[in-house]
Amino acid sequence: IIMAPDAELGLDSLLDCGALTTMLPEVKALVGFGDGEWRHKDVWKHTKQVVRQAVPRIEVRWAALLHDIGKVKTRTITPDGEVHFFGHAEVGARMFDRLDRRLPLFTSEPALKTSVRFLILHHLRASQYDSSWSDSAVRRFAREMGDCLDNLFALSRADITTKRPERRKRGVRQISALGKRIDAIRSDDEKTPALPKGIG
Repeated sequence: IIMAPDAELGLDSLLDCGALTTMLPEVKALVGFGDGEWRHKDVWKHTKQVVRQAVPRIEVRWAALLHDIGKVKTRTITPDGEVHFFGHAEVGARMFDRLDRRLPLFTSEPALKTSVRFLILHHLRASQYDSSWSDSAVRRFAREMGDCLDNLFALSRADITTKRPERRKRGVRQISALGKRIDAIRSDDEKTPALPKGIG
């Protein structure tokens, strides 16, 4: 189901037959969480859209399904009705650890488990990029993301579900700009520095 062209249909089927409640209660808790209440989008609908938009790579699809499970436990509402989910990525990663201990989905593929957890934990990082970042900050980001960088970019693009075209374009441009800047810095870093004058 997670890799199907129409994963949303499969996820709805799991919900309807009760399998989602039994196997992945962390995901079931997203159903109806939001839906216009307190001015934030329905997290279940958002999650299904992210899965649908995600490239068909198993790490990215699993991370798309689980990336927001921490929102249920972290929602706060200010007196003026503003909604926040502070720390939901970190909480979601810890929930993934408990899920993994309960349900051995990734026992035979420890590398997949590590990648999915990493993507859940860091799924907000690329969208936080700003052009004011220094080159050293960009290098540090790329180094910390390591081999998961491409998958993180793929998840970040899939996580843009706004219905406003300009906002969507801005989000995609931001992620693309970070990718291009990483490539440019890497290219510059690979150049052999010129020898000092006077050495012959």
